[in-house]
Amino acid sequence: MNAIYSTQVDEYDSGANGVSQKARGLGTEESSVTLGMRWDYDSSAARKFEVQHNDEEMVKGVDGDSAILYSVAVDVIF
Repeated sequence: MNAIYSTQVDEYDSGANGVSQKARGLGTEESSVTLGMRWDYDSSAARKFEVQHNDEEMVKGVDGDSAILYSVAVDVIF
């Protein structure tokens, strides 16, 4: 089992560049949490299940959305 936490926050430059970035709404702020499991049911095969919750608080100066992504995979080596 694994767990991952990720976050991204854009920081504005100082001075005139920062004022210009804020005026154009270039800021992004988001975070995500991922939980996953892997089951090796054979020496050359595994099943994987993963759930990711992504929360976009702000994207390019606009309120963002949140979403949940489910992934299921089977890895086979032959």
